[in-house]
Amino acid sequence: MTTPSTFKLGYPPLKYSTVPFAGAFTRDPTTADVNNPNVGGPYRYGTMWVNSTTNGVWIFTGIVANAAQWLGITDPASGNVDGPASATDNALARFDGTTGKLIQNSVGILTDAGILTGIRPTLPAGTAVAGTAPMKFTLGVNLTAPEAGAVEYDGTSLFYTNNAAARQTLLHAPTLTSSVDNTLPRFDGTSWGIQDSGVVVSDTDVMSAFTAILKAGTATAGTAPLKFTLGVNLTAPEAGAVEYDGTHLFYTNNSAARQTVGVGPTSSTDNRLARMDGTAGAYQEATAATLSDTDVLTFPANGGVILTAGTRKGTATLVGGTVNVPTAAAITGSVICLSIVALGTVTDPMPMLITINNGVSFDITSEDATDTSTINWAIVG
Repeated sequence: MTTPSTFKLGYPPLKYSTVPFAGAFTRDPTTADVNNPNVGGPYRYGTMWVNSTTNGVWIFTGIVANAAQWLGITDPASGNVDGPASATDNALARFDGTTGKLIQNSVGILTDAGILTGIRPTLPAGTAVAGTAPMKFTLGVNLTAPEAGAVEYDGTSLFYTNNAAARQTLLHAPTLTSSVDNTLPRFDGTSWGIQDSGVVVSDTDVMSAFTAILKAGTATAGTAPLKFTLGVNLTAPEAGAVEYDGTHLFYTNNSAARQTVGVGPTSSTDNRLARMDGTAGAYQEATAATLSDTDVLTFPANGGVILTAGTRKGTATLVGGTVNVPTAAAITGSVICLSIVALGTVTDPMPMLITINNGVSFDITSEDATDTSTINWAIVG
């Protein structure tokens, strides 16, 4: 039986220690080599085996089920790993270079509680394969006391906490898989989800496709239900446009004709007639004339001549020098004009007397009781 030689280790703390050395061979050890006298066996625990071809080194660690156990300490397939002379406690180790044998310190710290700090991850691109999302939260519960910078997931919503320790809920669209370009998002229910809408805001800030129900105004400044910003009118009127130039309000009809919206006084008397004030076509003012709910038009000048509803002109023929003309327009104070259309039984126009039956009719009586002339009449005041 060959006695194995010994080998001095050249690295402290075993610098002056010796270990059994099986020798340098051109192959790796097997489970049967411990008792093989052809290779120097049997060996003691701790015997070193060297493969001179690959520079691989193994240590004999024992026998299990009559099989020798060899531990590769410089396996060429993996290689030794050498670290720096010192490192930061709990710092993540990382390879230094591409040899696979050198490691170096890092600023990434992994605490005993599993908290990783000091790094700025750049997430990989996601793929369609299950389990390859760039980031995935494990279902949990939110912190009892919000912590600044925390991002949390409770299985329904995603949260972040700002520097004021106020937890915010991130918006999400649980049922939205697509949207219409430029449409406004809106909340969907009360769980901070969002959904699409039909309201469109173009790239030029034109909002369309909505019906506006304006809120009630209040007396507080800045709370008008609708307020225009001072601008200039379109060079070419556009159908449906409403514009404000600082003086007047305009709208354009479907014929592309711009109209000026008229304005009246701050107050008026009920039933007063309105008239244009100035030549701008925008202002109206009240007159002294009134038009009642029963269409009675009253002019206050000269004591108030009254025009009422009813027939206001016509033709009548005298019979025996008189004729009754029924019309509700004939009231006390009315001014009635007569003109002869054709003489009858008389050779010259005769003086006529008018008698008003208030609101019913008026009678025309000729000075000649035989007069049968035809007469035009008109109520002019």
